[in-house]
Amino acid sequence: MKKIAVFIFFVFNVSVFAQESIPALSNAENLFEHENQFRNWLSSQPQNTKGWKWMARYENDLLKRIDEDGKMPSNEILLQNHAQIESLQNLRTNADPVWSPS
Repeated sequence: MKKIAVFIFFVFNVSVFAQESIPALSNAENLFEHENQFRNWLSSQPQNTKGWKWMARYENDLLKRIDEDGKMPSNEILLQNHAQIESLQNLRTNADPVWSPS
């Protein structure tokens, strides 16, 4: 019984304190504003702060998808692009696979 109580206590502490106050993307008007909020937050944290790399990777991934204003494209545009990519992939797989070195 003592082991179960210690386990529950440990799980509770990890779940409560695992989430730090990294600025949420929804609080920013665009990605550039969020990046500034994130950099300000990171500069106020101790040197060995953990958990910030996933946010930096997420921002880097979003940089490929935003428009000139730093906003994400609408879902309709994303679906249209996805359909175009699928049709190009289908053309590639239906092409004649004959290849020979020259």
